[in-house]
Order: sequence, then C-alpha cells, then structure tokens
Amino acid sequence: MKGLPADWTPHFIRAEVSRLTDLVEAYVGRAPVEVVGVLSVDADGTPVEVTHDTIGAVILRKATAEPDIMPVPTEFSTVPWSRRR
Repeated sequence: MKGLPADWTPHFIRAEVSRLTDLVEAYVGRAPVEVVGVLSVDADGTPVEVTHDTIGAVILRKATAEPDIMPVPTEFSTVPWSRRR
C-alpha cells in the first residue's frame, strides 16, 4: 500500500493535528519546568535531537529567557535591532 489510507481526508488530518496540538499545549502548560525547561545541545551549542546514538555527546542545559540571536548575513542590510523600536 502506498500513500495515506483513504479515510485520511484533509479534514481528518487537520482535525487530528489540531487535537494533538491541543494535547501538547495542555501537557507543556502543566509539566514541571524540569521536564520542559531543558535544551539538548551539542558541543558547539547547536540544539540537537537526543537519540540512542547521540545520548553520550548531548549536553543538557536549562532554557533561559534570553532572546534568540540569529546570525545576519553580511549582505543583509538593515537597521540594528533595539528594544526601543
């Protein structure tokens, strides 16, 4: 059998995604910060997925309230970000 089952209509998929997203939001809202406030990164600080193969090299660190900083390509010309704007 190739593809999705016939009863997986766009409406069904959308409803299931919405239902599961609601469950995730409810879980994250009730889960202790020790469970959801941890970020797994590699030695360079890049977020990584924890798998059986990577568990030994993963660094777990607490999430922070720092804003995410995205590198800006040199050819991207814009006004520097400021909290006052």
